[in-house]
Amino acid sequence: MAEEFRPQVLLDVAGWHLDVDGVRMLGILRVLNTVLVVLLALIVHKALRRVPDTRRMYIGIVLFVAGFMGLAVAADAWLLLALGVVYTIGEVMNVPMRQALMADLIDPSARATYMALFGLRTRGAMLIASLCVVGGAFLGPYGMAMLYAGLGGAAVLLLREPVRAAEARRAAAVAPDANRTGEKAAPRP
Repeated sequence: MAEEFRPQVLLDVAGWHLDVDGVRMLGILRVLNTVLVVLLALIVHKALRRVPDTRRMYIGIVLFVAGFMGLAVAADAWLLLALGVVYTIGEVMNVPMRQALMADLIDPSARATYMALFGLRTRGAMLIASLCVVGGAFLGPYGMAMLYAGLGGAAVLLLREPVRAAEARRAAAVAPDANRTGEKAAPRP
């Protein structure tokens, strides 16, 4: 953004101008993301409580990836802010489900090992981000958008099997309880 984003006037109110360049715009997007995560966490959860967890997670991933794809190619400050809202909503939609999925899949006897490996995801993400900065010089904005789409698609494909395993585990946990009371077992959405 420092090189590609041309300086713009974001706000012009009564003679006061808020000029942004690429670095300032990135800072504004980070602040927007942080504030929206705090404000939207409960609102999105309540608004989407009837949507099955797995569907909510996949929709969240799609919104997150679409927002980042747009950030790679957009050059207008207001469009970037709108895309920041989109990817933040996607983040708020999928993170709780991903955490619940992890809790469902972790073997209690190996919880420390799982958590240590899960902690490495931040380092892996930083490595990928660094490679994307270098790759961005060669791929350009549209190439980066396609890379984001590919990474999002890979995330969906890689999550399919753990989601199935968690759903099977939930169904197995519900089935014995239902059999004791004579009710029909129904898996959680």
